[in-house]
Amino acid sequence: MQVRRLEVYKIKRLNGSLRLFRNLRLNELKMDEFGFEKLIVYHRARQLIIEVYKIIKSLPPEERFALGSQLQRSIISVVSNIVEGNGRKGFKEKIHFFQIAYASLMEAYCQLQICVDLHYMSQETLLELREEFLEVSRLINGLHNNICERMQSLKRQK
Repeated sequence: MQVRRLEVYKIKRLNGSLRLFRNLRLNELKMDEFGFEKLIVYHRARQLIIEVYKIIKSLPPEERFALGSQLQRSIISVVSNIVEGNGRKGFKEKIHFFQIAYASLMEAYCQLQICVDLHYMSQETLLELREEFLEVSRLINGLHNNICERMQSLKRQK
């Protein structure tokens, strides 16, 4: 089975906007992958889950089933809704799930801010994670905007 490297990306200007392109050689592509596995945002969101779970493990026992559980559900919801939205056929359905993914991302970030407020993690750790949250939010917004543009394009053709 052929594998691909996910860590190498190029940013190119295309039609006036910046786009991310994977730097892949043809022999590195995996031909039997699901559509969502081609999305950069899917892989970045999965990495964010790993980082958030490390924080959840460091929470005090009394918070693991309260704040920790809520944080788990919200961060898992991000990637789950990206995948579900990508699997939907209709533009409106896709947009709906990408909006839920974005809202879940914001919810998870808010919960991490609460962890800082309660002194369960440092402000520095939150600032490091903030960059990843911002990147995933930009990528989700990119998916959302792409679908909106395609929807508008189809309306203009009619």
